[in-house]
Amino acid sequence: MGSFAGQYLAITNIMPINLSFWLGHQRYEFIELGRIWQIILFVELVVWMVLLLRGFVGGFKAGGDKIYSLYLQLQP
Repeated sequence: MGSFAGQYLAITNIMPINLSFWLGHQRYEFIELGRIWQIILFVELVVWMVLLLRGFVGGFKAGGDKIYSLYLQLQP
């Protein structure tokens, strides 16, 4: 919701130009998120990746029958 409101306020020139880069949009064609929202998205993706890796590494270290079911889930 914050990104949407920031884009609207930046496009309608209600938000000052110095805040528009950080909270609104960066005036690029394809990247419509403000810099703050991009940083938050990057941090969330890193946390998600760490959570996934914790599960996979724990499954591979367990060995036994669990490793085969984990291996089958990784196959395309």
